[in-house]
Amino acid sequence: MIFSGSAWALLTIVQQFTYPNFYFFTRDGEDGQEFFRAGVYRFMIDSHYFGLFLVIYCFYNSISVLKLKFVFFTLLGLVGYYYYSTRQYAIAALICMLVSTFYQRGRVKTYSILGFSAFVIVLIYFKEVLFDSYIQMTNDQLSQNDDIRILSAKFFLFDYWPHWLTFLIGNGQEHMSSNYGEQINYYNSFRGYFKSDVG
Repeated sequence: MIFSGSAWALLTIVQQFTYPNFYFFTRDGEDGQEFFRAGVYRFMIDSHYFGLFLVIYCFYNSISVLKLKFVFFTLLGLVGYYYYSTRQYAIAALICMLVSTFYQRGRVKTYSILGFSAFVIVLIYFKEVLFDSYIQMTNDQLSQNDDIRILSAKFFLFDYWPHWLTFLIGNGQEHMSSNYGEQINYYNSFRGYFKSDVG
């Protein structure tokens, strides 16, 4: 899984600099989907779940075993998520890293909290260089009430299945051979509503 996560991250990163030559993608910009966003080409290579495993596993080992190779692979996975250009996965990876710092004991816990805090301080210091376009894009999306992502999130959170538990656990994974899957496909195709916009 580490190999798959590393391969995903390397392909995602390297293709940013080889564009217009790219060979691995699920999105190429020809289908009308947003391909270049916030200064990043969105190839959306599958297997990003292996990237999350790479980040969590290597970060946990970097703070418990204290080997530099795990720090390298953690940073590789995080840079992969930066160039994957999907905010929800990058934030989820950072939250998982934060949680794993509190699972340590003794001095390792103190060092891991200090190390994670230093990492966050570096990110905050360079936020204008790294995240300014993402912050601006998020603010623009939140300020427009008719933005398709806001409409989609409101629909799936409050209208589609209006139950308080839906807000906490979601609506579940659809399968296209079920009635639920056909409904979700209808909302995807004709209204442009995607459950992933809830993020």
